[in-house]
Amino acid sequence: MTPGKFAMLRRKLQKDRDLGAIMTYFFDHFADHQEFAQMSEPTRHEEVEAILPIVVQSIFLQQRIELKNLLLLRVPDQQMLHGGFTAGGAMGSLFYFEDLDLGLVGLTGGPLGGRLVTARFRAKVLPSKTESP
Repeated sequence: MTPGKFAMLRRKLQKDRDLGAIMTYFFDHFADHQEFAQMSEPTRHEEVEAILPIVVQSIFLQQRIELKNLLLLRVPDQQMLHGGFTAGGAMGSLFYFEDLDLGLVGLTGGPLGGRLVTARFRAKVLPSKTESP
């Protein structure tokens, strides 16, 4: 797994408008590659775990969608999380760069059929107007 592939994924995530193509790049160059899996370790991430149900609800346009089987993995030297889950009968995948505070989630199957529905997200909590920095 070359650093160039990670750099390209970062660039695409930040600049490209075609979110489906970004997710396809992730699947083609990362998701099923043994070397990528070996670089990854199980993790938890409070902010991503909190925002993910909200992002998924916005995709399904429903108030309550339960995420199941969430598995988050981290590639430490890339400050990257990735993982999978199920929600509302669909299968989901995501990746997130901690240093960019930017990620992408994709869902397919179930009520979505064969379509891949994607959403870019940020996970950091912004201070409220009443809080001082």
